[in-house]
Amino acid sequence: MGAFRVEGETDNKDKERTKTMKELNETESKALAAVNAAVNAFNRELIDHHLHSCVARDLREGREEVLDYIEQINRSISTME
Repeated sequence: MGAFRVEGETDNKDKERTKTMKELNETESKALAAVNAAVNAFNRELIDHHLHSCVARDLREGREEVLDYIEQINRSISTME
């Protein structure tokens, strides 16, 4: 025997499916934003450590070309925000 379709049943299923997909997309967007924020925070910490160790050492040793490197890091930080 074939199944009978109740009028509007397919429309309701489509609406539910659309709503579920929208909720899933919103959840994924929030998760990606959280991951992105965590990666950016890690990158800032890594750069901060690098500036206070390696770059500071190079400046103490008189390597003034490191100033160009600091400018490059500063531009990189600006793109993270």
